[in-house]
Amino acid sequence: MDKFERQEISCNKWRDAKGRGTLNLIMRFGKTRVAAMIVGKLIKANPNRTIMAIAPNAVTTKNLADNLTEFCPKEQWIDIMSSNTLINHVNKLKIERKLPIKVDLLILDEVHKLLQGETLIAIKNIEYKFILCLTGSTLNKNQLSILNELGAPVIDKITESILWMQQTSRETCILQLSFLKS
Repeated sequence: MDKFERQEISCNKWRDAKGRGTLNLIMRFGKTRVAAMIVGKLIKANPNRTIMAIAPNAVTTKNLADNLTEFCPKEQWIDIMSSNTLINHVNKLKIERKLPIKVDLLILDEVHKLLQGETLIAIKNIEYKFILCLTGSTLNKNQLSILNELGAPVIDKITESILWMQQTSRETCILQLSFLKS
């Protein structure tokens, strides 16, 4: 199985979880691309979907925007923003009494960095039908509890040890096949 096939499996796991969950996938796996694939499928099924994506900083926000717009036009988005921008946005809407923010899909990239303080309070002011959280980090019990509370339990996980076992298993199979042929 190649990387793209495994990314498709992650998309399917999110779909099978009724569009609510966290993908905890090793760094460099292509989590943002998986999010883009999911967005593309949602938009194709219903072009009127509203989507909000949050990332912890400007660099990650730009990467998220670049990847997600590969699968759907920018006009589809309510917004792609950093966590600081979200906090400011929510505070402004509180004053204007325009909360909660309503979207079809909420994407939280590098979610392990967003589950505390003012950022978490701001996230809790968003109503969503679907939620997709992305991380490549080990999550502690508190973070797992918050994800469950948000309706986004971990539904797919790939760690370095799992990846190593898969690669070792594949190499063992190749060696065994080579042995059988000789």
